[in-house]
Amino acid sequence: MKCTVTRIYSDEKMERLYRGALRVLRETGVSIDHDFFLDEFEKRGMKTDRPKRRVFITEDLVNDLLRPDPGKYRDLDFHETIPAEFGVSGSYPQYYDWPSRSSRPGTSERLQELVRVFGSMDEFCCAGRILTLSDVPQRIEPILATGLVLKYSPKPTGGEVYQADNIPYLIELGEIATGRAGCIDYVPSCTFMVPPLKMTREEGEMVLGKAKYNIPAVAGTMPSSGATSPVTREGTVVIELAEIMTVWLCYRLAAPEIPLGTISASSILDMREGSCSFSAPEAIIQDCAASQICRWFFGANALMASLYVDAKTPGIQTTYEKLFKTWWSHQFTGFAVYGGGLLNAGLGFSPAQALLDWDMWKSINALFKKDIPIDDEIPFDEIQEVVSAGGTFLETDHTMRLFREVLHHPMFFDRSARRSDEEEARKSAELLDRAQAKYEEIKRKAPEFIASKEQCRAVDQVVERAKKNLL
Repeated sequence: MKCTVTRIYSDEKMERLYRGALRVLRETGVSIDHDFFLDEFEKRGMKTDRPKRRVFITEDLVNDLLRPDPGKYRDLDFHETIPAEFGVSGSYPQYYDWPSRSSRPGTSERLQELVRVFGSMDEFCCAGRILTLSDVPQRIEPILATGLVLKYSPKPTGGEVYQADNIPYLIELGEIATGRAGCIDYVPSCTFMVPPLKMTREEGEMVLGKAKYNIPAVAGTMPSSGATSPVTREGTVVIELAEIMTVWLCYRLAAPEIPLGTISASSILDMREGSCSFSAPEAIIQDCAASQICRWFFGANALMASLYVDAKTPGIQTTYEKLFKTWWSHQFTGFAVYGGGLLNAGLGFSPAQALLDWDMWKSINALFKKDIPIDDEIPFDEIQEVVSAGGTFLETDHTMRLFREVLHHPMFFDRSARRSDEEEARKSAELLDRAQAKYEEIKRKAPEFIASKEQCRAVDQVVERAKKNLL
């Protein structure tokens, strides 16, 4: 099943916002603290202010390197279905322990437990770098965490990278995991600017490091309305577009044919609390609008960060925010990334919440799942028989044969008949307790996993070289 994407703005307004971003690039410029890119922009005829590390970018350069063409891309089919797979990964600094109601720094021991448990579940497609490790040298934490995952997860995936010189080692680990030369699966493609309109030297190095291996140019943007971008939706969208195009241009200066992508993760500044909200409806509109414009002008793989929510602990707010962002991301972009277990705008992970998220994801998927080929999907004989006899369809062979296949059955959310007020209140309050108990049950049953001796030896060799060369 596919759904029509809901347009946020008219063609005329999208054009106006795009033109607004070009004006910002031309008149305000962008701070890029990296000599390679300042030199390259100057070679292309761009005006630079070297003392301020600022470059002023013209529309001609955008047209030359990014090749916008709304006439070509506006009719592309972006009406996708929600992905059927669900997994856990992401490099989150904190582990939220539901029984003690407390957060703890991520550790190697905890990560090894999580990848073993979730990797043992058929329902989860991957179990990767769920936590950022606090008990290892941070300079090479991505390498050490990836190595641990490759050794102890039945379904490994990558996570974040913060230093460009980590990239070659992550590629080596990807080659070990997949057997493919030059594998980039374990290097995240997204590169964020610091809002507003600033690229640090470290981010410039990341662009060069990824472009060297032709890792897709996924530009990340994270402005906050009223703080690091204008308070209006349109003003923030213009900042998002200007930052996205800047990152793309830097990539294309290093690798002219590198594919383009983007992920938008804006927020608003909540003046009452003095904090940023990623779950605000304005943030959703801003990110989805930026994604639609990037698709319309450039044909880019453009998404919004539907996994970022404000809720700090598992519970009702987490459930509401995840469903709200996931649903509207799908309606506005045709795609949604659902953050299994994610809390606190990417800072925390809860296994109990991950299981509830999986239950919710199954429900959403049930709305959009592909039709199952059934010869007798309309059982005319049973209809005639049941209606004539005044019975129900419960007793028919058709129902008994197909009910597990065609109906969605949640694991944790209650559908039982109503009991006493006290019993119903207890069931609602204990929802997360049931999810946590299920996690503990799976943990007890999950078999120990370790990769082959050859793979472990190869991983250890990469890790030891990284320690020697980078520490």
